Amino acid sequence: EWLCTSSDTRDAVMDVETSMWFMGWWGLGLSVLYIGVYTVPRWEELVAGPTREAGNTTGYLVALFGSHVIANWLHNTTWFAICDAEGSVATGLLQGLKS
Repeated sequence: EWLCTSSDTRDAVMDVETSMWFMGWWGLGLSVLYIGVYTVPRWEELVAGPTREAGNTTGYLVALFGSHVIANWLHNTTWFAICDAEGSVATGLLQGLKS
């Protein structure tokens, strides 16, 4: 709970904004690692070939990747904003209800 609390930050190890950046960099690092180790060596098989077969262009593929990056950024930003505003327990309950 110390990551997402807005009521008493005296005992918090890190504030919400620092936590947001920390988790963002970890997520980015893991994504880059996965893409570099798994996807790039199989680029033709997994990405370029199916894209070409579907009749799409490289520009379309770049737009998809870009929109995915923006959507992930928005999702993570709003998650931590809700944690900061509502607290981690309430946010967790809302997430559980969503499931």
